[in-house]
Amino acid sequence: MAGYIYLPVNTEEMRNFAKDWREGQREKGKRPYEVLKNFEEGFGKGLLRGIGLGVLRGLSAQDKLYVVCHGLAEGSNVVAAARGAKKVWNGGLSSWKGGTFKIYRPAELAAAMEKEGLLKSFVDLRLFVCGSAVVPDGQAKSFAEKLFEAMKAIGYNHIAVTGYLGTVGGQYGRRPTGKGYERTVEKYKALDIGQKTYRPSDYKEVFSSRPGAIVLDD
Repeated sequence: MAGYIYLPVNTEEMRNFAKDWREGQREKGKRPYEVLKNFEEGFGKGLLRGIGLGVLRGLSAQDKLYVVCHGLAEGSNVVAAARGAKKVWNGGLSSWKGGTFKIYRPAELAAAMEKEGLLKSFVDLRLFVCGSAVVPDGQAKSFAEKLFEAMKAIGYNHIAVTGYLGTVGGQYGRRPTGKGYERTVEKYKALDIGQKTYRPSDYKEVFSSRPGAIVLDD
């Protein structure tokens, strides 16, 4: 079983997010997840899909796949990333500005992964996206649950889709233990809810036809 990072919109910002994640894994002595190579847009992506060389074709059913994209901490109907966004600095803090957003609705993301060659027997799909398990105001289901249903509808009968209940981050750090200012010895990726930071695996939801079949180790 291996872990992979999939960038549906392969922008510089998303690549930097994945880079931070991999550097944290190396620091912990773990084997970094492979970032699946993908065109940002255009002819090349469609050509490779058309000849059976989609970026997800090499995964086995037992691997785990993290989808990295933008969402909203309060819940979102789409995931997206901005093509052509540039990093800017303000007071020592960086952010990404500009560009044109490429968005995916749940059914569109499911279809894209199918075209990229993801096996119909695949199980462990994780939406490492802000608010992916949060139900938006006025909605009945989160993006993660809708994606689970969309995957099932096109034949992914073993799929388990994990979503997260806050703002996710790729950088590893020592996280609060809940005991005053004490922090963990081990470093973890971040998930922020309000003004507090947690480990992502502690605040997630798994949508699966086989509850309890997936053990998360974020």
